[in-house]
Amino acid sequence: MPQSTWQAITDRIVAQMVTVTGIGRVWNRSRLMFDEASLLEHATDEIGGERKLRMWTVHLESPANSAWSDSGGNAQWDRMAVIEGFLQMEADDDPELKAVALGEAVIRVLNTDVRTTKLGGTVLWGGPATFPSGHHPGAATQYAFIVCHNVVVHLPLHTVESP
Repeated sequence: MPQSTWQAITDRIVAQMVTVTGIGRVWNRSRLMFDEASLLEHATDEIGGERKLRMWTVHLESPANSAWSDSGGNAQWDRMAVIEGFLQMEADDDPELKAVALGEAVIRVLNTDVRTTKLGGTVLWGGPATFPSGHHPGAATQYAFIVCHNVVVHLPLHTVESP
């Protein structure tokens, strides 16, 4: 049985997310951005000919539950991958709908990969990815000094590992 490290799981999630057209910047961790220059470097991308804040991060929702699955020492892990996007609010038609559409595209690409490859073999099973209950995808929030749409996606994952 393979070891399913959080790094391998998040790397696979990021690799799938960057295939989504217009996704922006995707990170497998939170990023330290302490000034405008680092914000521009790590959180913005060229969208429609302009630099806009469009950043996604993948992080682990705590706790990651684990249990012995058998007497041989194999361990089961239940994890929740949280994908969070911040998309700069724009003055065009229906920017909230565009944010929701990107969130739905992320859900589709992750669900397809979980079903077909088990995130490249990094998990035993997972999904379905979904907007969490009570979340208003595309709701307005502020990231740094920029008003953004916020999109959150949850992806439950399960692994079994050998000692």
